[in-house]
Amino acid sequence: FPSHDMDSLNKSTHNAWFAKLFTLKLQQQMLILIGVMLTGFIVAGVVADRLMKWVTVGGETYTQIIHQKDITADILPPPAYLIESWQLALEMASVKNQPLQPLIDKSNQLANDFKVRSEFWITTTPEYAELIKTELIPSGERFLALRDNQFIPAVRLGDSKRIESSLLQLKDAYTAHRSVVDKLVEQSNKNYLAAEKSAPTAVLSARTTNCIVTGK
Repeated sequence: FPSHDMDSLNKSTHNAWFAKLFTLKLQQQMLILIGVMLTGFIVAGVVADRLMKWVTVGGETYTQIIHQKDITADILPPPAYLIESWQLALEMASVKNQPLQPLIDKSNQLANDFKVRSEFWITTTPEYAELIKTELIPSGERFLALRDNQFIPAVRLGDSKRIESSLLQLKDAYTAHRSVVDKLVEQSNKNYLAAEKSAPTAVLSARTTNCIVTGK
C-alpha cells in the first residue's frame, strides 16, 4: 500500500479503538484505568527493587565500590600509618654517596599527610576520634620528632654511632605506633561487620515503611 494509505489505515484503527473505549460503560472504563495503573505500579516496583538490590549493602554496585577501595588500599601506603616514613628512614641510614635531601623532602611530605589525614578522620569518624587523638597522633608525633631531631641530623653528619642509636629509638617508636594502628584497624573491622550485618534490616524497614505510606 502507498504510505499515505497506510497512515490513513493506522489513524482509522486508532480512532476506532478510542471510539470503542468511549462507548464502554463508566465502570468498565474505570476498571481498565485501574488495571493500567496497577501494571505501572508493579513494573515501577520491580525496577525500584532491583535498583535497591544493586546499591544496598551486599549488592552488585556496593560490592564493586568496596573492591575498588580495597585494591587502592592494598596498593597505596596509608597516610595515617607511618610505615612509609619508617621505610624512608631505613633508606636514609643506608644511603652512600647519594643525595639525602630528596628523601628528607619526601619524609616531610609524609609527615604533613599524616597530620592532615589524622585530623580528617577525627572530624568524619567520631567513633574513632578518641583513639586517634590520644594514641594514634601522639605515637606518630613521637616517631616524627625522633626522626627530625635525632635521626636525620645524625645521618647528615654521617655519624654511624648516632645513626645506629637513633635508629633503634626510631624502631621502638614505630613499633608503638604500629600497635595503635592495629588497634584502630581491629575496631574499624568490628564496626564495619556490625554495620554490614544491620544494613539489610534497615533496608527492609525502609521498604516496609515506604509500602505503608505510599500503599505500593
